[in-house]
Amino acid sequence: MARRPGLALSGGCGCPLCNPYYTTDERAVLELALHALPPRAARELRGMVQPLDDLYISQTWPDPFAPLDDGWWARRCWG
Repeated sequence: MARRPGLALSGGCGCPLCNPYYTTDERAVLELALHALPPRAARELRGMVQPLDDLYISQTWPDPFAPLDDGWWARRCWG
């Protein structure tokens, strides 16, 4: 998903209108793990996740209409 956001599980642009079954649950699970793991393990996981987050951010842009209570990764557009 980080490498080619437009070809992610959505089958479209990634918005719920193109595919209502698209979710960003995988990234949400990673976020939970980053907060639940002991500090050392969380740092190690963050080291693996951060480059992918950076890539995802570089290939997407903020969705001004996304709910603010969604994770940052779910408030991004691509197309």
